[in-house]
Amino acid sequence: MGSVVDWLRQHDIASIAPPAVFQRGRRYAEDGRCAELGVGTDGVLHAKVTGSSGGRYSVIAIAGGPRLVAKCDCPAGRTANCKHIVCALITLHAQLALQDATTAPARPEPSGAALRDAPQLGRLMSREQLYAWAKAHGVTHWLSISVAIVPHFVPEPHEAVVDFMRRRMLPIAEFFGSDSRWSHVPRRFVDDLVTFLRGRAERAAAWRAEDNARTWPAASHPALAHYVEELTALRRVLRAD
Repeated sequence: MGSVVDWLRQHDIASIAPPAVFQRGRRYAEDGRCAELGVGTDGVLHAKVTGSSGGRYSVIAIAGGPRLVAKCDCPAGRTANCKHIVCALITLHAQLALQDATTAPARPEPSGAALRDAPQLGRLMSREQLYAWAKAHGVTHWLSISVAIVPHFVPEPHEAVVDFMRRRMLPIAEFFGSDSRWSHVPRRFVDDLVTFLRGRAERAAAWRAEDNARTWPAASHPALAHYVEELTALRRVLRAD
């Protein structure tokens, strides 16, 4: 039996649950609902997650090679991977990323040449090209966001409500690449996604330019030095996507 930590370093958490369940689990993690999180010497994850009604559910996860088996004592988690399981895994993954950031050297910002050489964003680019473009522009995390957050997202004429709702739950990355089952979607819809990603990339570039020009004289505030180090490490994690 392997460790859940090893599994998290090699696999995508989004692969263990439907998009809607994954998104709810991520919101739970962002809200800090996971507590008593720990991985034993046997590599097994144990955690407590607070549900929407205030009750606390017990989560356990075991990894073995490419497989991960998890259980939660909530009604849904007894038979399938639920939002509480996703929340616990995302919380652990964030802790691991923060630990890595404090021990690894800071990654250099993408150079102007890297941005120029990145593939052009478009509806027919492959999934690999899409991720390469997003990484070069610092917006990789947006690819896993539901398309429901894209402005002006509306159903196509004569589109069934069920199909429209199902499409809303999918991440942005699903709509790119000739190998995608969504490659037939109307050009206007994919163009909206392209416009949205370009806007995120422009904001990321502007934020980096502004942040690089900002300094914090931590040396003149010894009492804050510890917190400055933690914030710096967190910033590196966020930039690493």
